[in-house]
Amino acid sequence: MTQSKVQPSGRTFGKLIKTAAKLGSQSDAQKWLFAMVGSGLVADEVTYTELIDAAAKAGDGARATLWLDRMRTAALEPNATTYTTLIDAHGHLGDVSAAEAWLCTMTTAGIAPT
Repeated sequence: MTQSKVQPSGRTFGKLIKTAAKLGSQSDAQKWLFAMVGSGLVADEVTYTELIDAAAKAGDGARATLWLDRMRTAALEPNATTYTTLIDAHGHLGDVSAAEAWLCTMTTAGIAPT
């Protein structure tokens, strides 16, 4: 894209990150995030949720939580989809207590489970 001087949009990068997440490739998802930020675009809640999903699909609950922390550092608030992705991540790892803790955090934040 950049060789042809076409500038990718946030939506383009989002699709690339989402594809990497579906494949469970944290490294590719992170690579596209860095490319996105390097092109001057800003990650939003959807972008961070996709990164959390990539970590979840790779079975890395700690990395999923790290992306949530980075999301909050960027002054973005998690939404129902973000929390559900975290719950799913820990559920797939068999960490029921962590999944329950995220559900509690979600409801405490005033977000209804979907």
